[in-house]
This record gives sequence, C-alpha cells and structure tokens, in this order.
Amino acid sequence: MEDDTVEIVAEGARQDIESLIQNMREYDEPVMVKDVEVSYQKATGEFKSFNITIGDMVTEMVEGFATYNMHFEISHRKQDEIISEIRRSTDHIVGKQDQMLDKQDQTIATIQGCSDKMLDKQDQTTSEVRTLSNNLGNMMDRRFQRIDGEIRLIKDKIGI
Repeated sequence: MEDDTVEIVAEGARQDIESLIQNMREYDEPVMVKDVEVSYQKATGEFKSFNITIGDMVTEMVEGFATYNMHFEISHRKQDEIISEIRRSTDHIVGKQDQMLDKQDQTIATIQGCSDKMLDKQDQTTSEVRTLSNNLGNMMDRRFQRIDGEIRLIKDKIGI
C-alpha cells in the first residue's frame, strides 16, 4: 500500500487463515511485521489465483536495494558478533594455555629440583662407595701382606 503497509486478502478454511496469520507474526527479517489487523468476512469466492501487486520499476528497485542493504547490515552485525565471540573464546583459551604453561613450568622446576637432589645423593653415594672400596682394598692389601709374611715365616721354619 502507499503507506508502506501490506494488505492481504485471503479466503479459505478458518484454521488455514489462522495458520497464515501466525506465520506472519513469526517471520524473521527481512519481513518486519509490527502489527496484524484481522477482520473476518464471509468469503466471496472472487479470488481464483494468487497475485502480488507491485509498484513501478524504480520503486521496486529502490525497495529491493533497501532490502538488500538491510540484509547486508544484519549479516555484517552478526559477523561482528561472531568475531567478538571468537575473540572472547580465544582470549579465554589463551588464558587457560598460559595457566597450563605456568603449571608446566612449576612442574618442570619441581622435577629439576628433585633431579638435582637425586644427583647430589648419587654423587655422595658414589663417593662413599669409592671410599669404602679404597679402604677395603687397603685393608685387603695389608692383610695379604701379613699373610704373605706369615707364610714366609712358616716356610722358613719348616725349611721350604
């Protein structure tokens, strides 16, 4: 209509008409239904087909461009929302990764500290084993020398 409203004249079963009205109320963009006025009248049977009455070509082109522009703006806005959500999610993931890396660094430092202590203990144990080995070797050398000396004395006494 000239005032930018749409007039629909429909004939049919009441449930079909009510379904049509409900569908008009539920439509999403680009259809912008602000209000629906309904009046029921006795069917006349005058409409045998479905027609869309359109305006002149310039008006239709301008309306088509406006509708395209509205869709483009909606799409652009939704893309911005998606990008913002991706950024928030990415920031959250990066934050979690940073926390994980901090924990990993702490774990590595703890393991390194334990490893250093183990190496120190291993060095101490090795040093003690070497000392014991040297002491045992010295003790055995003295014992063998004493035994050799005693064997010489015995041989001398028996004349061998």
